[in-house]
Amino acid sequence: LRLIQTLSTFELWDETIALADTVYLEPTENAVEKVNRLRALGVSHFALGDQPNGDRRLAELEAFGKTEGDAKPLQVEDCDLQYGVFAWSPDSRFVAYCRANREGDVDGWSCRIEVVERKSGKARVIAGPFWTMCDPEWSPEGTKLAYAGNLRKDPAAVEVYDLSQEKAVTHLIPLRTAGPMQSRVRWMPDGKTVAYHQSIEGKENGKEIGENATVFIDVASAAVQSVDRQLPFFFAPLPGLDWLLGRKEQEDTVLWGPDGQRT
Repeated sequence: LRLIQTLSTFELWDETIALADTVYLEPTENAVEKVNRLRALGVSHFALGDQPNGDRRLAELEAFGKTEGDAKPLQVEDCDLQYGVFAWSPDSRFVAYCRANREGDVDGWSCRIEVVERKSGKARVIAGPFWTMCDPEWSPEGTKLAYAGNLRKDPAAVEVYDLSQEKAVTHLIPLRTAGPMQSRVRWMPDGKTVAYHQSIEGKENGKEIGENATVFIDVASAAVQSVDRQLPFFFAPLPGLDWLLGRKEQEDTVLWGPDGQRT
């Protein structure tokens, strides 16, 4: 699932299709993984203008929904996804996503985070609206969602929403520079810390937009543990690893294993 999220976030359509013939994105009998795989491939084909193969994947997805009963994909009406990613909770009870309204003037864009219960199909808004938001990510135990959002040209706010309490339990603006959101908020494997990364994206009136910085946040206290302006520019999952951080144009990386230890 993390691999599909990364491929979709960075619109790596060719890579997604190429990986379908490898062990990294091979066919599976797991219902949730199968739905995510077929959907990712369909979106990739359509994004590349390959309608015949896109239609083929869509037909496979619809056929699977008819044969699997309770495991069929949820239907979400009138939903323009931010990055095309639905995030299933670890227990498969809920699906979360970022709904984006990007019609008309760019200053009027809005996004919000919604959660749908699988069995009932009931949807609710848990966060937003912001001008733009990242896709939500479930905590390891599956009770919280982490995400970030910002108003037009304002610094991004990071939030953690607890479904058991039905409220945001963490809210802060970790960086005061207004800049683009380059990645989702990531959970550390221990479920106690999240990381948020921002990059520089061009200049406006001679001033750089954003900054290269990664912030590590303690969820319980909503306090910034550290700000690293040297380490990562990119988050990516790897087989057998939760995720890694890599320096731009360099070979060294920082890894977090399943035990939450940095190596």
